[in-house]
This record gives sequence, structure tokens and C-alpha cells, in this order.
Amino acid sequence: MNKTTEFIKRIQIFNIKGIKNKIFKFDNYIKGIHPNIPNIFVAPNGFGKSSFAKAFQSIINRNKITLSEEDHYEQTKKNSPRIIINYNKGRVQKSLEANENINEIKKQFSCFVINNQVKPKGIGSRFGTATARVEIPDISICKIVKSNDKKKYLEYKKNKEYFENTLQSFNNAWLKVKLKKSGDYLVANFPQKISSISNGQRDILSFIIMLFKAKLELKKNSNILIIDEVFDYLDDANLIAVQYYISKFIDEFKTLGKNIYPIILTHLNPYYFKNFVFNKQKIFYLNGANNNIKSNDPMVQLLIYRNKKDVENFLSKYLFHFYPEDIEISEHLKKIGLNNNWETKSCFVNYTLKEKNKYLENEKYNPFAVCVAIRVGIEKNVYDKIEKVELKKTFVEITKTKDKLEFAENNKTELSEMYYFLGIIYNDTLHWKNNQDNFSPIISKLENLTIKELVKQVFNNN
Repeated sequence: MNKTTEFIKRIQIFNIKGIKNKIFKFDNYIKGIHPNIPNIFVAPNGFGKSSFAKAFQSIINRNKITLSEEDHYEQTKKNSPRIIINYNKGRVQKSLEANENINEIKKQFSCFVINNQVKPKGIGSRFGTATARVEIPDISICKIVKSNDKKKYLEYKKNKEYFENTLQSFNNAWLKVKLKKSGDYLVANFPQKISSISNGQRDILSFIIMLFKAKLELKKNSNILIIDEVFDYLDDANLIAVQYYISKFIDEFKTLGKNIYPIILTHLNPYYFKNFVFNKQKIFYLNGANNNIKSNDPMVQLLIYRNKKDVENFLSKYLFHFYPEDIEISEHLKKIGLNNNWETKSCFVNYTLKEKNKYLENEKYNPFAVCVAIRVGIEKNVYDKIEKVELKKTFVEITKTKDKLEFAENNKTELSEMYYFLGIIYNDTLHWKNNQDNFSPIISKLENLTIKELVKQVFNNN
């Protein structure tokens, strides 16, 4: 068994697909990326997860980075790609680089990438309209070993039988994935009528085939397996099946005394989508690294103390919801040990609006202050639309934002649906949860480009 402690501290990628220069830091997590447990990387669509996967795909079994021109940043070869991995082996810190001339990473790590194997294929036109179908091209599993090399042949035969039995468990009664010879290689052949197989069955079959191929190709003592958003569209039953096979995969490497780093890329937040049920796992929010909010931050303290009975109603009514009048707040804040420059409610509101502007201008920001600004901004917009004074007063006294919105609509005030959509930002976030990462999930949501556009619209009164 290889008992030397090993972990990956950071990965830096230059000029690959949508990534110009991005550092993925894992120093703040205990011992970085761990081997032999699932490491779940969460980031919104558009962040660069597929570019991350492409980076590792470009060095598989190669002596240098190999990319097509369209996979260079801005689709130009002038932007030279590089990958740097910093890792610890025991007490020794090491750095490995791959570029267009060398691949040092290959010396230490074998790499493999699993992504969606479904491809569209044009099949002609009908009545002047182009038609297409989806298909999965043959997946090359391994080179065929002939019987004159007895030892290798027995291993090949054993792997082939295991693979055939695994496929048999998932194959449809009349549309089967078959193993066949193609030149010198054993390939998995999907039926042309792949659309007749359920999406879940299709996806799990292709995943299992790729996982089996990974098992054969990851041969070093340290190995990196990237799984690119395969999980995000599976139903619950198939999701459990896939996690079972990943767990078995990890156990096999551990039994051999090897390290495997399974890195699962997803846009689904595991705190809200209970899609990952691994017994041991580490969750990394990739786009939270640029925020340095500490537990003693005043906004964090407000959230923590929000549930204290002597200040709960005050904080909720005057700070976490829209209130039309300015009031003095410093004495109430002193009760929870906050001595800062928020003398009045308007001082606090101005602070949240400044943080909102930083967020929209891609500067460092306080995510909790941004959430308050969004909620208060929405409630102010609705309040301003209500015409009758008595209705305005009732609106202010209602305690929940959703109830405020429904009250306004029930009284013939037309509202934008985005006010409800943004509830995912301002609801749970403004209620502190003990023994949980309260920072990364909200940062992950706020960095979504569509969310950011909706927030802009709130403050343009659209």
C-alpha cells in the first residue's frame, strides 16, 4: 500500500477554451483535493467547467498539450495553453507543468475525462427542412490481445467478460449495446435507434462504458478522473447507480494501493439538490475563491444574531426588509456587539447598495449584503407601485417577501416574475445555518450570469 500522504493544492489553466488564466485554489480546504474520495466541483454554467475538462483531455497519453485551434482561448493559436498542478507528496511540495512543448504532469498522474458521449448527426432533409438524430459513436475500449501472449490474453479475456456481464444488467431487451471488433480494437457499439432507449438508460450505459475504459487507462500510482456534468441530468435511480459504480471504482484503486482523484464537475448545488449521496465526499465551490468574508464580518454577525428574540423583529423589519422611513439603529446593534458606522438605517442601506454595485461591476463584494440589497430593492419597487396609502402600510407590516408580493398582486399591482425567481437568492441565504458552509452556495448562485442580469433589471426598475 502507498501510505505517503498526497493531495492537490491548486490547478492553474491558461488559454484553453473559455479560460484565459484561472487559478483553482484548494489551499483553504483541509489538505486540498483528496485522493480516493469523490471531489465535487460546483460552479454555475458559463464558469468554465467544460474548459477545465478540456484542459485535462488535452494531455491524456500525450507528451505535450494538443488542442485544435478552436479549443485555444479566443480560438487563436497565439494564445499558448498551459496547465500547472501544485501538489504535496508527504512534506514535499511539487509543481508540474504541461504546455505545447512538454507534459511533466504525465510523469506523476494518469488522466482521463468522462463527458457526454451523445452527438447530433444530420441525416438529410425532408420537405426542405434539415433533419437530424442523436447517436453515440462507437467507443473504443481497448486494444484486442491475441492468445499468443497468454498472461495479457487472460487479463483481456477477464476484463471483456466482466464488461459484458455489466452491460447485460443495463441493456434493453431489444436494443442492446454490443461489443465488437473494429480493426485492432474492441469497441462498444450503440444501436442507431438510440432515441428508442430512454435518456437515463442511454446516459448510464455510456457512463459505465467510459468508466470501464478509464479503469484500463489509469495505470499510474496517482490518477485523475474528470467527470464533466454527467450527473446533472440523471433521474434519482440512475444517479444512485452511477454513484455505486464510482464507489466501486475508487475501492478497486485503493485495494491496489493507488490514488485516484475523482473530480465531478456540476452546476447543481448539493446543499439544495440532494443528488450526491456518497458516504465521504468533498465539495468545492469554484467561484467562491475571490471572496474573503470572515465569520466576524458585521453582515455575518447580523445573520447569526438574527434569531435572538430581543433583536429578531427589529433586524428583520428594519434591515432585512424594505422600510420607508429612516431610523436610528446603532443602539440596537450594540446589543449584539456591533460597533460600526451604521448609525441609521440609511447608512446600512447605502452599504448594501455599494456592495451590490461592486458585485455588478465584478469587484470583490459581500454576498450577504448583496442579498439584502436585492430583497430590499424588490420590495421597494413593489411598494412604489402600490397606489393606495393604506395598502402601502399593510405591505410594510407583512413579514415575508413572498407574502408581500402576493398581497400586492392580489391588490391589482402588476409584478415581474423575476421577483419570485430571485427568491432563491434572498430567502434561505438570509437565515444563518449552523455547522454548514453558508458562504460558498450563495456565491455560486450570484456568479450565475443569468442571475446577475436579473439583479441588474431589479435596479433598473424593469
